[in-house]
Amino acid sequence: MPVELVAADPRVKADIGKRAIQRGPLVYCEEEPDNKNMEIVIGKGTGFKTVPGTGILDGMTLIETGSGSEKLTFIPYFSWDNREPGKMKVWIDKKD
Repeated sequence: MPVELVAADPRVKADIGKRAIQRGPLVYCEEEPDNKNMEIVIGKGTGFKTVPGTGILDGMTLIETGSGSEKLTFIPYFSWDNREPGKMKVWIDKKD
């Protein structure tokens, strides 16, 4: 299944210009245990790759993308908050 960027409804002003990461029927999120810098912006042509989960996420497919030395890892939304307390984010800033 391909990784897709899904635009937010333009009527939701707080999410204008943001995208969610989706693969098949699953929406993904970034979670603080994997991403200490959660303010990274994805851009046009951002590439994504799928990787297998480990530990409590074993058996799940995760999505990774990188920007220079920064790497973002996205986990299935349904599995967040199962490792350690921290922030979670579904809507990611996008720059064209």
